[in-house]
Amino acid sequence: MRPEPRLLFVGRLHPSKAPDAAIDTLAALEKRGVKATLTLAGAADDPAYLASLRQRARVLRVDGRVAWAGQLPREQLLPLYQDADALLFASKLEHEGQGLTYLEAMACGLPVAASPSGGARDFLDRHDASLLVKACTGEAFAEALAALHRDAAAQEVLVQRALDIVREHASLDAYVRGIEELLLDAAQAHCRRSTTR
Repeated sequence: MRPEPRLLFVGRLHPSKAPDAAIDTLAALEKRGVKATLTLAGAADDPAYLASLRQRARVLRVDGRVAWAGQLPREQLLPLYQDADALLFASKLEHEGQGLTYLEAMACGLPVAASPSGGARDFLDRHDASLLVKACTGEAFAEALAALHRDAAAQEVLVQRALDIVREHASLDAYVRGIEELLLDAAQAHCRRSTTR
């Protein structure tokens, strides 16, 4: 990570996705001696909520370090992943599915700090390939990121583990292997049923 880390949030700017926690993370990091920037990339369907996020950034005095990228096509996200030092995967949804955002970040060699929700929690915790924070709060994200910021060796281990996990479980080859296994299992089950008749 750079001395002044560049954080990235990719997702809808909606209360359930907790972009407020991402903004709070900047202020909480600053209290820990880490001055970071944040890019928020995502659609804001509710102008009043977007205004409240901007106001929150002003009140916390981090508004000069927040970039509002808006909704971007997937192909325009790659440069953001490549330019960032860490992805904040914040969500307050208990039944969040397994998303692509953190997998894309991991595939780009980007450390992921994730809130403990749904499919992300299950996947990331099972593979120990991210910073799974205790709660979806700026303080929790800042605690994890500040520790990682101070430990270059831990950063390297986390990034390498994430790259290995993506290759093994989320690459095109992994999906093809999974489909082949499903088809083989189905064919074998069909053959067993056919021979027992």
